[in-house]
Amino acid sequence: MVGVGVPILVRDFAVPFTTALKAKLRIGLYHPSDAPTCPCGQRVDIHGDHFFTCGEYKKTRCSNDMRDATWRVMQRICPTAQYCRSKEDVHHEKLGLVASAPGKRPFDWSFSINHFTAARIRGSSHLSEIGVDVTVVGPTSPSDLLRNASIQDNSISLLQDGEKGKFAREKTASCKRTMRTLTGDEFIGDLYNNNRALIPQAMDRWGQMGPLFQRFLLGDRDAPDPMEYVAARPYARKMNERACSNAVPYGILNTANKNWIESNPSSWFGDSYMDADPKSWALGQLGLGFTTAIVDHISRADARATNPNAKSYYDKRKSAAPAAAPTPTPLLAPHYYCLTPPFTRAATKMSDSAVPSWVQTSCLKQCCGCCFGPKHNDDDSSGDEIEDKSASGLSHVGKAAYDTLRRHHNHLHHILWNVSSGRVVGDVHQTPKTNWSSRSDPPKGADDWFPAKIGEIVGRTEFFCDVMSLGPPDGLFLVEMKKGLARIAERAGTDGNNNEKKPVIVRMMFGNIVGMPVNCAAVMKALTEDLPEDANMRIWVGAWRHGVSWNHAKIVAVDGQYLHTGGHNMWDEHYLKSNPVHDLSLEIEGRVAKDGHAPTSGGCSWR
Repeated sequence: MVGVGVPILVRDFAVPFTTALKAKLRIGLYHPSDAPTCPCGQRVDIHGDHFFTCGEYKKTRCSNDMRDATWRVMQRICPTAQYCRSKEDVHHEKLGLVASAPGKRPFDWSFSINHFTAARIRGSSHLSEIGVDVTVVGPTSPSDLLRNASIQDNSISLLQDGEKGKFAREKTASCKRTMRTLTGDEFIGDLYNNNRALIPQAMDRWGQMGPLFQRFLLGDRDAPDPMEYVAARPYARKMNERACSNAVPYGILNTANKNWIESNPSSWFGDSYMDADPKSWALGQLGLGFTTAIVDHISRADARATNPNAKSYYDKRKSAAPAAAPTPTPLLAPHYYCLTPPFTRAATKMSDSAVPSWVQTSCLKQCCGCCFGPKHNDDDSSGDEIEDKSASGLSHVGKAAYDTLRRHHNHLHHILWNVSSGRVVGDVHQTPKTNWSSRSDPPKGADDWFPAKIGEIVGRTEFFCDVMSLGPPDGLFLVEMKKGLARIAERAGTDGNNNEKKPVIVRMMFGNIVGMPVNCAAVMKALTEDLPEDANMRIWVGAWRHGVSWNHAKIVAVDGQYLHTGGHNMWDEHYLKSNPVHDLSLEIEGRVAKDGHAPTSGGCSWR
């Protein structure tokens, strides 16, 4: 796939989600000091790229898992797209396709074209069989990915090399029945001369597909140019040209969508509205299958690498190769970029003395004007591009975000965004947490732990707490938020020497969504109705909107030490009742926790 990866599926998800997420986002699987040593003698890099390059870890099972996942999906898609009559025409490692070697299986999966039904789609094709062969490519080395090119450009180049390797077959094929041995190019030539086409399904370790299989699933008439081959490989080029021609199906998911919607305008293709059409269903199932295959390979490789009794398959190589030093690449926690519009409405006035010194310099600034002043064009720089010395170790996702921020929002650097770092505390917070193997709702109360966790983090506050969300908390989220405020009130009176403390500051900002206005006074009343009248606290509640833009950040930042952020809103009905929404959040400590206060501090006026 050029530039686009099959999405990681999170419904019906039975693979270790944290591993999949870290692999996709290039977050280290290991701490540099904890990375295992491979049986080959090399130190495994923190991202696990070594597991996809070293011969100690065979990728055959990973390839077979991807083959099976694709074949199961295409058993429904090919008939729906009307390229064949039924799922029985979609074959799994079919025999008899190579006339000179009928005992060989040239394709991982294939389908026989029904010319009568296919002619209705976009004209006739002389081809009798479309075959797909899966190959899993790996980075040539971890350093290549990090130094020589961007992750994406490097991966696309490797995928194209993988496609070329399938056309320029190296293995010979011997058949006892015909008593013939075919060279790799003769093998491809037999398929070509019998009106068959080969589409390589090149896959990388992130689930990204090569250009030709991408075109087969989602593309149009435009195809990549055939690659160059040596003169001794004439059929490699001919088969490559055929795979790029219009005789081979392209955009089969789009065709299946069109046919399904015309024939079944009121029916879902899958089990829910999220899988209503063939394309959505297929991409979801492929994402699940590919992610499972990749994570299973990483898990098997990790088990081998951490097994002290594992023997190397390459003893001679191991004895000759010096052990590599631990990778110098730092372990990177997720980075967060906060660019939230300023907020100018609050419930009461706050004095300078009520604010901790580490936020005092920014939290009382007036509106920075980033929303009400001259509008910045995202195509133009908003001034001199800034450089943040902390950005050198960012992942490819982080670099893309940083590059946009430093060019177009550089005037808000250290005000509303920053390059930061920290440590993820515990596991990823996901809801629903369990029940992925069942299609029924989670048991009642199964995810009540999540609002309790938010309330517990708020309750840690000693000095200053900022809360941001799309909307105010309701249901159990409101109950747990009130418990957190009550815990603050209990400690906010005097210190151990019976000296009165400075008031604890709590600021909450929500999105004032069109059609869903926030009654700040009602929210304030609900939050504080159980607090003592003499509570040594100052609480602000506000809601912000400018035109059709409103706050969408989900942040709980406490004392510059604790940060909870992610995708969760504080809505009981959405997350804790029937048919709950799936979402993810993280608890983080470190420098990023201090920067988590920026959206409510930088450029905002609280009065």
